[in-house]
Amino acid sequence: MRPQDAIRNIAYSRGVEVPELLGKNRSTWLNKARIEAYQILSKMGMSSPDIGKIFTRDHTTILHHLKKKAVDNSDLPNQPPVI
Repeated sequence: MRPQDAIRNIAYSRGVEVPELLGKNRSTWLNKARIEAYQILSKMGMSSPDIGKIFTRDHTTILHHLKKKAVDNSDLPNQPPVI
């Protein structure tokens, strides 16, 4: 799957337009969709600078969200707290 296809699928599944997903709006629901896109693109083997170019964000922003999501297990049931 190409990165463009993954972004299009995420936008469709979240009920947003691709330009909204790639845009600057920082609404919580859009941010969650973006983070989901970062994760999928990262799992596809894309580097944080490449993901950053697609979303016009610095690669450190991408790394921050990927790391934050990896540590945040609050949405997983029966998981011990991360120490």
